Amino acid sequence: MKKHVLICAALGLLCLVQTNFAQQTAATQNQTQTQNEEEVSRYEVGGHYTALGGGYDNGFGGRFTVNANRHLAIESEVNFFPLGRFRGNAAQALIGVKAGKRWDRFGVFAKARPGFIYNSQGRAELNQSSTDINLNNQLRFKGATNFTADVGGVVEFYPTKKLITRFDFGDTITHFNSQDAFFIDANGNLNTFRTPATTRHSFQFSAGIGFRF
Repeated sequence: MKKHVLICAALGLLCLVQTNFAQQTAATQNQTQTQNEEEVSRYEVGGHYTALGGGYDNGFGGRFTVNANRHLAIESEVNFFPLGRFRGNAAQALIGVKAGKRWDRFGVFAKARPGFIYNSQGRAELNQSSTDINLNNQLRFKGATNFTADVGGVVEFYPTKKLITRFDFGDTITHFNSQDAFFIDANGNLNTFRTPATTRHSFQFSAGIGFRF
């Protein structure tokens, strides 16, 4: 009888110790998780090189990010393309969300950022006062702003707690408004027609560094 009492007491003590240990482990895990949540800096700022298809070529830009937590951020980005082949200089402005998974040394995210792109020679007008037979000399180009959206993925590496190396891959979707276009036919007559509105997809790649604070 006494032996059974001792066994029961030992089992009860073991259960009590095990329960206490489990509670302490859970508290430690919660504390660690809280620390991990807090260790992500609230703000990020960075610069990058970027390449956009569709005739915009190479450019550069800057980015500002606000981290809501380890998995979700709101960010804005501005890019400038000084050597566009078809539409002169271009400036792109985006703002949207980045969401994904972050580990100690790297992170993988998806992004969706609508915005606008401005082209310094995005719209052609006919110079009515020009008498030049060369069509290019009869036209004058003006700026045009079109809606755009950047949808894709982001890969980040964290060499230090404050430094970020970032690579972006995405599909830049741009809606071009309807506008007038001009051509000279075989008889030398100037003709005008209206181009339909169109949406184009262009691959955009960016690589740069950033800093947390």
